[in-house]
Parts: sequence; structure tokens; C-alpha cells
Amino acid sequence: MILGHVTNTFMLHSVGSHFLKDKLPPLPPVLAGALAPDILDKAIMVTGLIESYPGRGLFHSLVTLTVLAVPAIRAFPARAKLVGAVYLGALVHLAQDTPDLSVILWPLAGPWEPYPYMSLVEKLVNLYIGMNPLQAWLGEMAGAIYCAGYFVTRILKWRAKKKNDVSLVEVE
Repeated sequence: MILGHVTNTFMLHSVGSHFLKDKLPPLPPVLAGALAPDILDKAIMVTGLIESYPGRGLFHSLVTLTVLAVPAIRAFPARAKLVGAVYLGALVHLAQDTPDLSVILWPLAGPWEPYPYMSLVEKLVNLYIGMNPLQAWLGEMAGAIYCAGYFVTRILKWRAKKKNDVSLVEVE
């Protein structure tokens, strides 16, 4: 559920920035990292690039993400903060998905379960309908409600400031 990863990551970053001030990395690379595991794994699953590939496979593994991030940080020290932000976003993604330990610790915990062959439509229906509603929708709704409230308050503050700026100009 891509929208849930975007809204929940935004919510966590927004709330965290109140407490950690300037210590959090910028939001765009964190959001990119939060989307990366699903984009990469679902692309492999849907295209059938790897036979019987699950929707949560290689890029939902903490081991794989760490094996990719650590050498990238060492190879490109000037980009370490950027790579770290993407890695942080991917970790937030894993926390939101809460996959089984066999997925998070793949390949250390053994192979993933083979995914049966299905057409693209069957895969999408199974992905979105076969989920536990509490797990899938409540978390997403919390993030969506927070984001809606956040943006509404920002717009109202902006409009109030704009109105005050106009009234100051009229007084002069």
C-alpha cells in the first residue's frame, strides 16, 4: 500500500522533526527509501523476472538493505547522508510492513516461501483484497488523516498570514 507508506513516513518525519529539530535527514530521500522496497519487489513479482517471487522478497530483507547501504556509504562518503536517509526510509518501510522474521532476515533465516503463479490481475487482487483490514487500512488511515490535518492547518495559517499582510498594506 504505497499511499500508506508515503503518509505514515511523512507523519513520522513531521512529528520527529518537532523533537529532533535539525537532526533528521531531509524528507525526500526518506520518502524515496520508504517506497523503494515495494517498488523494487513488486516490479520483480509482477513482471515475473524471478519465478515464484513473493511480493515481499529481496528488498524487504534487512540483510539485503544493509548489504547495499554500507558499501554505498563507504564508496561515496560525500553522499553518506543521502544514502543514510534512503536507508532510514527503507527501515521505516519494514517497520510499517512488519513482515515475518524469515523475510526480514532473508537469507539468514532460510528461503522465502514460493509464490504461486498468478496473472497480473490475480496478483493485484490477492495483494489488495487478501490483506488483513486492520493491518492494511487502519495504519494508512491514521497517516492520511494526519497528513490531511497537517496540510489544512498549513493552508489556513498561510491564508491568515496573507490576509494580515493585505490589511497591513491597506493601513499604510
